[in-house]
Amino acid sequence: SITNQFTRTLAKCFMSCSLKYDLIIVTMRAISHEITNAIHLFESIHAGMEDVYSDPHQEDPILLINPQPNMSNHLRLIFSLRPSGWVLAFVVGALLFSGCQKSGIEQAATNEVQTEQTASSQTKSQQAAETADEGTAESPASSSSDEPTVELSKPSLLFDGKNLDYWEEIEFGGEGEITIEDGILNFESGEELTGIASTLEDLPKTNFEVSLEARRTGGIDFFCGLTFPVADSHCTLILGGWGGGTCGLSCIDDKDASSNDTNLIMSFKENQWYKIRVRVEPDRIGAWVDDKQIIDANIKGKKISLRGDTSFCEPMGIVTFQTQAQYRKIELRTIKVKEDSEDAGK
Repeated sequence: SITNQFTRTLAKCFMSCSLKYDLIIVTMRAISHEITNAIHLFESIHAGMEDVYSDPHQEDPILLINPQPNMSNHLRLIFSLRPSGWVLAFVVGALLFSGCQKSGIEQAATNEVQTEQTASSQTKSQQAAETADEGTAESPASSSSDEPTVELSKPSLLFDGKNLDYWEEIEFGGEGEITIEDGILNFESGEELTGIASTLEDLPKTNFEVSLEARRTGGIDFFCGLTFPVADSHCTLILGGWGGGTCGLSCIDDKDASSNDTNLIMSFKENQWYKIRVRVEPDRIGAWVDDKQIIDANIKGKKISLRGDTSFCEPMGIVTFQTQAQYRKIELRTIKVKEDSEDAGK
């Protein structure tokens, strides 16, 4: 099974290099033989028991009698491969590198086109925002004429930089220390989760935006796990999880940010502030980082829920995982969806 999967993968690579069919078949058969022998060898190393390494090009098989694993014998076997085997390995490696290099060039070209399209879209959004009325606060994602105009209320400050009047520290067990200094909320790294939860009871459940500025000051996992209400449930925006780059919503249809359709990879610099904003509407959840929309999820008919201990963040909270982080300017705005002026006059 391992051999079949490996050879199928190599076949795709060889075909991308435009090799002749006969050469592919011959190479596959030779590689399959070498892989089969390698599997036997590794099984022998793992088990430390009697095994036989058969090489059809040698007159007698090499017998290994290993009550205890003997690495010198196994190394002797590896280096006893015929020279043609090493040549074949070199050729295969070169072909694989060629195929990967070709794929990399194609991917780079695709990324360049996507970057140009994104830049064009942002330019159009900025132009539309400049022509909007001064009294209307319009989101960058709402500049399209096909979308209803979104008006924002004045912000309600959820953190004043002095105390945690509207918050309480969550006792996860092993959580890091939480302090306030110079108007900034500091999370020290904990054994796992460190976070706070809102004590407000009148938070909106839809048609609102919550925003903050955050930065990672240490650690390699998510520095912003922002939990918020979604109708009768709750959801969490994850930024920088699973090793530092995974972003998305947890959870949609019981799939977390690493496995649902909102998953994406971003690079976050340490000690750099990022503007983060989440919008919740009846059928959609949007998320922005530095005014660039990274998530636009249609949640109609989908199950929204929290993962694991993030349930302690209800109804709204901020959490990190084995990471030091800082926060400021935590604000809440309600939004009012206003139909087109033509419809509004009817």
